[in-house]
Amino acid sequence: MKIKKECLICKKEYLTKASKVKSKYCSWKCLHKSRKGIPSWCKGLTKETDERLKKISETLKRNYKENPNIKCGFKKGTQMHLGRKLTEEHRRKIGLGVKSSPKWQENIKSGARSLKLSKALKGRIFSEEYKRKQSIAHKGKLMGDENPSKRPEVRKKISEKGMGRKHSKEQNDKMSRLWKQRWKTDQEYINKWRQSIDASPNKKETFLINFFKENSLPFEFVGDFKVNIGGSFPDFINKDKRKIIELFGNYWHKKEEEQQRINHFKDYGYECLVIWENELKDKASLLSKIVNFYLVTYR
Repeated sequence: MKIKKECLICKKEYLTKASKVKSKYCSWKCLHKSRKGIPSWCKGLTKETDERLKKISETLKRNYKENPNIKCGFKKGTQMHLGRKLTEEHRRKIGLGVKSSPKWQENIKSGARSLKLSKALKGRIFSEEYKRKQSIAHKGKLMGDENPSKRPEVRKKISEKGMGRKHSKEQNDKMSRLWKQRWKTDQEYINKWRQSIDASPNKKETFLINFFKENSLPFEFVGDFKVNIGGSFPDFINKDKRKIIELFGNYWHKKEEEQQRINHFKDYGYECLVIWENELKDKASLLSKIVNFYLVTYR
């Protein structure tokens, strides 16, 4: 037997079973309207922290196994919300709820999660629009201690993956050309690289800096990558006379590199003098060599 009742929200009459004496609303829509502004009893709770939610979750999973339905919301790959557009506020709330979960915090740092994600995305082709959005969303988020590559286990994995890897000659030549071009033209990259390393003068360079001051020789230390000449960075420079002094360590440099360096700076209108590490021991000979270089103009 059915009886007529009036909905408390829309004020329309509706039929309901006589057994449902407590019924107050004609539809779910009106019921949700009546709950507007009232916080849900489970807001902020998770199945890890609340026993009631844990039981509900287990019941739903058990029911789904017994009666699977592709449109229900308990299975990954569900079609329940397929094509549904969410507002930015809705997305933000979902994100906050997920990130506050202890299980999510544990999984986000696990290697198993990264491996699973890697396998899922392998071979997948992304659109340029998707790549652009991902770039904007992640910009600045992986800096400092949050960068995964700073974790010891990640660094070890990267190292092991690249160990023994060989590139073809064509690939090596291509990478060499690209990097040389970048060092010549990309000043923003060079500035960032300068800030990431310690470019202060070493002991031998400090010796030469003091030597120039003692003998009033007008050469400025620019070995901190301050001056870029065709992708090469000199150690000392005199801009007025366009003269460069390079300090070569005997261990790090070969004899043939001396002329290559001189020829490189010559192409950009600079004269270059190479001083070898072992020449620093004889101050008189060193002074004579530098003064002659400074006073004489080579043609």
